[in-house]
Amino acid sequence: YSLYQLRDYLRLELRPAVIRSVVPYAAVGTLNVVASALVHAPGRICLFRFDSAHAAGVYSAYFTATVQVSLALLMMIATVLIPLASRPDAQREAWRHLLRRLAAVAAASFVFFSAFGALALALIGRSYAFHGGWLLLFAASAAALLAHGTLAALFAARGLKGLVISSVGTLLAGMGNL
Repeated sequence: YSLYQLRDYLRLELRPAVIRSVVPYAAVGTLNVVASALVHAPGRICLFRFDSAHAAGVYSAYFTATVQVSLALLMMIATVLIPLASRPDAQREAWRHLLRRLAAVAAASFVFFSAFGALALALIGRSYAFHGGWLLLFAASAAALLAHGTLAALFAARGLKGLVISSVGTLLAGMGNL
């Protein structure tokens, strides 16, 4: 309905200058989609191939209770952080605040993901065997992912050069998941 109401204001205009300025950002940004697939898929695919559906289910339960929550939080952070940190003076302030608090936030997020994962598995994953070591491993991964993603979002707010650094770093981190 909203698009219908705005139909007089929304017109497709294909201006080559605008397209040339947007295409580099879009092309580099697609690397983040590939990296996201490398974070989400390999564990389950490998477990289905080399172990069993049950093992893939257990992996998925721990992944969903920790890493998936981290990815959701990261999307919220990036949605707010990139626009706020896109000005040069805001970049300096964001980096100063982030670097001052990074260790404390990483430790707190590890505790949060450990507790949330344990609670989620207790509530909805009772049919799976509880492995404290696995929970801690997935919680550490979720905390590292949140820290990396926040740093990547700050780099992406710097323009094309920052987006390239962010996307390549995210792609390398995703490849490390293999």
